Amino acid sequence: MLRASESKLEEVAALNEALASRSEWSATWWSYSASLRTFELVIGEPDGDANIVVVLSNCTELSGPTSWSKQHIRAEFLQIDNLWSFKLIDSSVGFVAHSNMLAWRRNFDLVARGSLVFSSSAKHANESPNNVA
Repeated sequence: MLRASESKLEEVAALNEALASRSEWSATWWSYSASLRTFELVIGEPDGDANIVVVLSNCTELSGPTSWSKQHIRAEFLQIDNLWSFKLIDSSVGFVAHSNMLAWRRNFDLVARGSLVFSSSAKHANESPNNVA
């Protein structure tokens, strides 16, 4: 059985593989909730035909441009003792996002559903994030 940290590493590796295969796509901040410190980023187009949606909750750091072409984002999993955190970094544009919860999904229609996290349809089993770290 995998330890939780090994599972997190696998999820981050899968996200990095997906991001690397889409390096010609743009990245755009889709939403941010100040009260919940929840950040949503879309790679590609928001209509869900071909995209990656990444959500970071309880963000402790968020900086950089709000939209850029040809993303080169990489995800990192950090663990100090029993505390986990995640970073999204695109050093080509100075983008950094840091939080302790990460979820992502391919081909999610943000235009129709509004949000991966806050959409009521996202609560159905067939629409929930399939990758949660």
